[in-house]
Amino acid sequence: MPNPPPPSTLAELAALRAHYTEQPDRAHTLLAPVQAQLQPLLEADRESEFGVELGLLFIELCLETRRYSQGWAALAQLVNWNLRGAAPQRQALLQALHARALVAQGRLDEALPEIERALQLAQLGEEVLAWGYAHMALGHFAARQGDGVRAAEHLREALALLQRSGNDGPWAHVYAALIVALRNLASPAERLAVIHEGKQVLLAQCRWAEACNLTCEQIEIALSAQRLDEARAYLREAEHLARQAPPQAPVRAGLQLANSSLLFAEGAHEAAIALAKDWLASVREQLQPVDQVFFLERLARWQAQAGQAQEALDSLAESHRVALAAQRAHGEGDLRAARQALELAHERQRRAQSEAHATELARTNRRLQRALDDLSATQRQLLDAAKHAALGRMLAGMAHEINTPVGNALTTASALEQLAAELPRALQGGQLRRSELERQLQTLHEGSRLVVTSLTRASELLGGFRDLPTLTRQEAGEPVDLPALVRAAAQRSLPDTIRLQLAVPERARLDGEALLEVLQQLLQNTARHAYPQGQPGTVAVDAQFERPGWLRLSVQDQGPGVPAELLPQLFEPYATSRFGQGRSGLGLFVSRAIVEQRLGGRIELHSQPGRGCRVELALPAPA
Repeated sequence: MPNPPPPSTLAELAALRAHYTEQPDRAHTLLAPVQAQLQPLLEADRESEFGVELGLLFIELCLETRRYSQGWAALAQLVNWNLRGAAPQRQALLQALHARALVAQGRLDEALPEIERALQLAQLGEEVLAWGYAHMALGHFAARQGDGVRAAEHLREALALLQRSGNDGPWAHVYAALIVALRNLASPAERLAVIHEGKQVLLAQCRWAEACNLTCEQIEIALSAQRLDEARAYLREAEHLARQAPPQAPVRAGLQLANSSLLFAEGAHEAAIALAKDWLASVREQLQPVDQVFFLERLARWQAQAGQAQEALDSLAESHRVALAAQRAHGEGDLRAARQALELAHERQRRAQSEAHATELARTNRRLQRALDDLSATQRQLLDAAKHAALGRMLAGMAHEINTPVGNALTTASALEQLAAELPRALQGGQLRRSELERQLQTLHEGSRLVVTSLTRASELLGGFRDLPTLTRQEAGEPVDLPALVRAAAQRSLPDTIRLQLAVPERARLDGEALLEVLQQLLQNTARHAYPQGQPGTVAVDAQFERPGWLRLSVQDQGPGVPAELLPQLFEPYATSRFGQGRSGLGLFVSRAIVEQRLGGRIELHSQPGRGCRVELALPAPA
């Protein structure tokens, strides 16, 4: 059936949308002409009811064809029209779609206020469709935060509202997001029930590609229960659905992942691993960090079982890097999100409404209240996260440091176990050459040594973390011999190639043990970073009483300085350009904790590239 001519009235536009929803595969052919008609309106900035409706159709076509960046760009202009008061009947929907776009782009601190406004507009206008999209945004927001329980709750609510709205646009992909949220929360039977419901909706809407992707999820569940015949049947169904989908439909990646899982279950390990690596490379940019970690760890397990020890170690190390980067990014956004959540709470109180509505609107209000309660809970969680952000990053760093040697040991031990099982069979067969036997024994020896080395490293790390200093404030005791204390710290921390320049008062009344620990940390940093690998150099330690009762002490080196991008995070745990080398990254964090909590002072760091680094301490030192 040919496409209808470009619309010029709202009635013709409604007919064009009906033409698209009858067969969503037509979205690819409609996208370009609709964009050509919308673009002049956006460039001329001429808002109108027709322009908003045309823009909403264009966004639906972009979501249908997964041209997300094009849809979000047009949406930004439509939201500007919305803010100027155009198309009031569509304000709630535009606001909800904008919130969803911000979450998809990872701009979570901006998304919360937009979700709040969308929920309020939906309440005032009884816009069920907008309400559904707002809950969809909340669900994806919770998923980005790693909260699977709340993500599942909001996505279920979104599906109920979107079905109730009667809208037949491209929202059924929410089923796929719900399946991901339920991955570690629900039983296989519960997940299969959601998949069955979603497939019924998608097949009724002729959305073959989305139905194919849900069928691929059924394959994974069947394989997890070791039901290979059932998985093969699902694969045939998925391939049939893929043939019905248009050529541009994104079904290849899902089929590739399902095929790799089935191949591995059937024992074709190398082919499965190669296919899984190709799949991960093609979709990695589209995956959330938590999903990247999940699939990288699964790939590492497959590689270990296939005897690919080094490849398994590489995949495991990559999963650790992704997890730690996500943890750091999450911590950096906590304070901003907490502040905005507090502002939202204030806005909710100011805008609270006291009038009762009719029965249908009362039900709407109850659902809205549940959503607002969830936002309040998110606010409390973010405030708590803000309090412990530094601790969380430190624990993430510790976990990475410990997991790396332990993961190495586990993966190597698995490979050794397989080799040890194969060796007797080869000996019994009488076909094992002496050179091959010697090579296998050498592999066993090297692998055993790697296991011992990794576990020894893990034990040393645990001992180092256990020895982190206590942070209880001590009253200043007898005056401390400052020159002797500085020399003692230098003797313990600096190699012979680094010369100490000393200019400090003879005595000061402060906690000498705490100051000694701080000086050791700072001088160790100098040795590691300013003059690495035994390079000669000079470090100057100066101190003077700048006012009665306060001592200012500085440690200055002539090294390369600190990279500008690292300066704002230097006092956070595991902030370093040499991450992954023992306790590297904890020195300044520990130093600040001792200076502020044990010594009651302040610590600052100044540096310019190529001009060294200067750390200054301001310490109370009563006469």
